[in-house]
Amino acid sequence: MVDWTHSEWDLENAVVENRTVEEVCQLPKPEDVIFPEKRSYVGHQRMCNKMRGRVTVVKSDPMMDRLIDVFKATLPNHYSEECT
Repeated sequence: MVDWTHSEWDLENAVVENRTVEEVCQLPKPEDVIFPEKRSYVGHQRMCNKMRGRVTVVKSDPMMDRLIDVFKATLPNHYSEECT
């Protein structure tokens, strides 16, 4: 990305595409992020605090199923059907 109003050099043989800030800077929607590491609950809390998030606590079977689907999609080589 280049801010052409402050650039002090010229480009040759380049394609210029003008985009709005909204097109370039799309923040992700909040969601569960999986860190495939063994940690204690306190360790998870510390990490979440540093990342400005929170530990997900499963409160229902549908929520557990959704998290399992996210886990399967995120780490397909680390999931075993034996775990269900």
